[in-house]
Amino acid sequence: SRDVLRGSQKVNTERLNQAGIKTHFSISPLTAHEWQTWRRSLHAFAPLIFK
Repeated sequence: SRDVLRGSQKVNTERLNQAGIKTHFSISPLTAHEWQTWRRSLHAFAPLIFK
């Protein structure tokens, strides 16, 4: 289920942060592996590249 995946993603994010690796975790509401998710993710991530 989506909740299981989100739980494992949160654990992975926490482990990376503990290892000193900066991460960004976000959830695209009401979408899964589809174009709307990719669009939201790109919109949020692109500005971070150029900081």
